[in-house]
Amino acid sequence: MVDWNHIESIFLDLDGTLLDLRFDNYFWVEFIPEHYAQHNQLVPEKARAEILARMRALRGTLDWYCTDF
Repeated sequence: MVDWNHIESIFLDLDGTLLDLRFDNYFWVEFIPEHYAQHNQLVPEKARAEILARMRALRGTLDWYCTDF
């Protein structure tokens, strides 16, 4: 059971309630590949291809939803 007396904040998003699909697409298809490209000194197209390949490999797993992967 959760001890709600020690919970400071909760973030609930019912897909589209707080953040819409445009945000998701921007974050995963533009923002992440751009920063990955800069960090790894890659052209954006190469970075995007690598990120999308990793995402496809994780589809259907819990890691698919985890930004730490």
